[in-house]
Amino acid sequence: GINAEYMGIRIKFNMKARSSLVFATLLLLVLNIYPTLGELKLVIQFNRHGARGPIYDLPDREYWNQFGQLTPVGMRQLYLLGAQLRQRYIIDQKFLPEKYNPDVIFVRSTAVNRTIMSAMSLLYGLYPIGTGPDLPEGYPKERAVPPINFQVDIESLGDNALPNKFQPVPVHMTKINKDYELRAYDADVCPKATELAEKTYNSDDFKKIDAAFKDLYPELANAFGIPVEKVNPFMGQQMMDNLLVDYMADKPLKIAYKSDLWKKLYMLYNIMMIYSPYASEEQQNLFTTKLYADILKYITAAQKGSPLKWVTYSAHDTTLNLVIAQLKVTGWSCLLSNYLEGRYDYFYGCPFVSLFSSSIILEVHSDDKGAWFLRFFYEDKQYAVAGLGDIPLEKFKEIVAASAVANFDEACLGPPTPTNNGGIPTWKIATLTILGVAVLGLAGVVGYLVYSLKKRDSERERLA
Repeated sequence: GINAEYMGIRIKFNMKARSSLVFATLLLLVLNIYPTLGELKLVIQFNRHGARGPIYDLPDREYWNQFGQLTPVGMRQLYLLGAQLRQRYIIDQKFLPEKYNPDVIFVRSTAVNRTIMSAMSLLYGLYPIGTGPDLPEGYPKERAVPPINFQVDIESLGDNALPNKFQPVPVHMTKINKDYELRAYDADVCPKATELAEKTYNSDDFKKIDAAFKDLYPELANAFGIPVEKVNPFMGQQMMDNLLVDYMADKPLKIAYKSDLWKKLYMLYNIMMIYSPYASEEQQNLFTTKLYADILKYITAAQKGSPLKWVTYSAHDTTLNLVIAQLKVTGWSCLLSNYLEGRYDYFYGCPFVSLFSSSIILEVHSDDKGAWFLRFFYEDKQYAVAGLGDIPLEKFKEIVAASAVANFDEACLGPPTPTNNGGIPTWKIATLTILGVAVLGLAGVVGYLVYSLKKRDSERERLA
């Protein structure tokens, strides 16, 4: 017989099948299971930043002084991710050029130190030392200098534009409070996010999560040295975040790694990392609206012959977790069900949330008939979306259209501010009116005082 494996499913075919009809059916099954190779047209890659310092101020923070900053470990993680992407897409598949081309690659980061530095580290792996440019042949090196007096040795550079032929790659970003693509879940970006979250915090679902983990609270309180009444699902999430930070930094741990308590707390962390910022479909759809529109923009450009082949989004766990939750790759309810059934050790149908340097890859292909389709990879494993391994582009567009929030600005920012006929917000009119009245009143008081002083002086001169 023939043994085959596809996405972890072991398949065995008996080549001595008596019926040719059975054989034909099996052949069709194989052709249907194994996806068309197609031609790779575009890669959209997300990564979470690498290991960072803590962002939560719990009692064990005495040895940290750079909250939230990328650590050397995190830099290394992203460099190695970039190096692996280079191996796959430049060396093996020859999809990207061996040397950086600004028409081919676009990199976008949130405006946060750790994600910017993570993007730079990844790009150092994608286009490492030795791939940068030289000066044009025969170019006079004394001309390639800044207009200042300096004593730097330029001869050691040789013809390299930068030492060791380093290749810088630009990283683009937008204002952090205007990042509707990568941080719409943040209340500073979408003020309505707070209101939507409060609904879920007061729900029966949240009470169910709290009840499921309540027996852990005394142990957690003891481990972290805080009153038990302060422990809740949110605090549990923060505790696990700090434990993961400490583990990556090789610091002493408040809870033994992979102990029973660690595993249970890690399940709570996974559940809350989805539930806390976007438990409902309403939240997930709102927060992905602009991101999916951005992705479709790049895919449409590729269909029209754009030279752009690669887009990187350097972002956060809350960005990657949002995508895998909205596309139903995983979900807090699935994770909670596993926990309640005593399955918190392994995978069981819904993957865990992103770790430091986790990656999502969306490959866009076209087949030999010109049909475009997508493949979704999370942490180097392919996952079905809407039950499909190869997702027809039209199906993906349907998914996006069904989830997109039409009135995004109002849903995100709240109702528009009332304006007068001239388009000036009413509150501005009222403010300016009050200020105008105040200025006029002050001017009147000053005028009266001046008039009174002059009148007094005139009266004194008359009587003198």
